[in-house]
Amino acid sequence: MSIAIGIASIPSRCEGLRRVVADLLPQCNKMFVYLNHYSNEPGFLVHPKIEVFHSEAHGNHGCPGKFYRAADHGGYFFAVDDDIFYPSNYVEKMCEAVDRWRACVGVHGIRLRNFPVVDYYSERDRETFRFSKARAEDSLVDILGTGTLAFHTRHVKVTSAWFDHPQLSDIPVAADLQRQGVKRVCVARTAGWLKEMPESSEPSLFQLGRRQRKLVAAVVNSYSWGKLP
Repeated sequence: MSIAIGIASIPSRCEGLRRVVADLLPQCNKMFVYLNHYSNEPGFLVHPKIEVFHSEAHGNHGCPGKFYRAADHGGYFFAVDDDIFYPSNYVEKMCEAVDRWRACVGVHGIRLRNFPVVDYYSERDRETFRFSKARAEDSLVDILGTGTLAFHTRHVKVTSAWFDHPQLSDIPVAADLQRQGVKRVCVARTAGWLKEMPESSEPSLFQLGRRQRKLVAAVVNSYSWGKLP
């Protein structure tokens, strides 16, 4: 069973990256690390399983850099973030969910309540299933958070559309999955199975995108979204 993990990071999240690598490296065969604007490569990334890419050499892909080598991988692919604590059974349980649904699965999910949206981050326009909260059952959603996303390449094709917006990966990825006819499933779990790391003094890639609310709403409204059951 081939399992690859992709992650993108910015320098202010280096310590978070170190922790995520330590937690998930034993659970995978390969890890692709995309470093955005790092002046030096952290020593903990020197490992036979890890392949590192720098934005200076490969372009400023921002958050979607986590998918930089996903199209070349055959097998299970996990996209993760550098500000989440992942448990020791994360890959095992998510692979089971992928096999159960033959779809793209995640732990953080969003259902759009209104379309077009005015403010993508408001409760008026969306219902959010936060990754740190419990869910009793698997649920179909419009959008999955790409920091908790998994799929098998036999079900999903990674395309150039996933890289359309450097600070927004969740929305373009979900829209392209819908175009492919791939279900997005937010999985059942207990509370605290995934935990958020304490915030650093500088924003994460997700937080950088959240500050641009008008842009985010325009991006959401530029796609067609189907009606969930």
